[in-house]
Amino acid sequence: MKWIVAILMLITISAKAEPLPWVAKPVICSTQSEVKVFYEENGLWPLIGGSGKRYHYQTDTWLDTAYFILVNDRGSLAVMEYDLQGGVCSLAIMHNITYDVDELKGYLGIENDR
Repeated sequence: MKWIVAILMLITISAKAEPLPWVAKPVICSTQSEVKVFYEENGLWPLIGGSGKRYHYQTDTWLDTAYFILVNDRGSLAVMEYDLQGGVCSLAIMHNITYDVDELKGYLGIENDR
């Protein structure tokens, strides 16, 4: 019986040690002209922008991209990715956003001040 318990414990420990695999999530992509209509319809305006890279798993390469966070005065936010070929993808659309750092730290379980 001790051997069975020991083997089960080893299996449990080794299973937890393996890293989780990366998975692809669906995103909504469109053209720049169609996305501009989405911005106008939702009253979104740019708040933050920056350059970055995105991994393209089919070709095993990194592509240059630009990222923008857009907000509106009704508490909504969109995270958009622009590629150099003219495509735009929506990575996230959020509603009821908050800028309250203490509230956000509570959601994330962060207790210390940085």
